[in-house]
Amino acid sequence: DERRVRADDRREQCLGDRGEQRHQDEDDLEEVEEERDEEDEQVHSLDDLNFFRINGSKVRYARLGSTIKERKLEPLYVVIPPGDVSEVFKHAGEDFFYVLKGHITFIVGKKEHKLGPGQTIHYKSTTRHGWRNDGKEEVHLISVNSIALFS
Repeated sequence: DERRVRADDRREQCLGDRGEQRHQDEDDLEEVEEERDEEDEQVHSLDDLNFFRINGSKVRYARLGSTIKERKLEPLYVVIPPGDVSEVFKHAGEDFFYVLKGHITFIVGKKEHKLGPGQTIHYKSTTRHGWRNDGKEEVHLISVNSIALFS
């Protein structure tokens, strides 16, 4: 069709070298896509989470993200039993928590923050911090740390 040919010619005139560069960029993207590891992305649902514990703790963790080696975030599903009190410590990075179920007290520096379902807390983890579950039910939360805590 003559109109289509003219439209293609106009587009090529307008794009010029940029059109060629766009195709080169797309080729580069395809090469990068091929180099990706299968573990670069993962999809999870609550039904397929694999929980683990650390050093005999009663707190259960499940990885929500991938296990790529140079990841910058560590998203976890965390279940904290009633009466659990974490140690108070500090480390590099930032911590973010979203409470799904239950009530928990976060200690950040000299302040205590009591949180319930639908509430969040975000802080620099270079400040001494910890948590306490004073309730009679488990606390379920999403934790996102800016460093990979577990390899």
